[in-house]
Amino acid sequence: MSKLKKDSLTLSEQFDIIKSLIVDSTDNCFHLKKASDDGGSHLMLYLPEESRKDFDINAFRDNKYSLIGYKRVLIAFVNEGYVLDLNK
Repeated sequence: MSKLKKDSLTLSEQFDIIKSLIVDSTDNCFHLKKASDDGGSHLMLYLPEESRKDFDINAFRDNKYSLIGYKRVLIAFVNEGYVLDLNK
């Protein structure tokens, strides 16, 4: 994917790409949402604390960069109940 293509992805396109990447990266439940703050829009990924041991964050970062570039994806490890509540 060219640099121009990565830079022109909409937040919805980034969401779909990252969602597919997460499904391939973990067997645990997760929640992905679009968010924004004073730094602009970004994606917020919630993973249960238990997934910390088998989630390869370095591989995720490498794959994320190759697919969507330097777009922000924030990762929060939370208790599983929190993720399940978000998915309701």
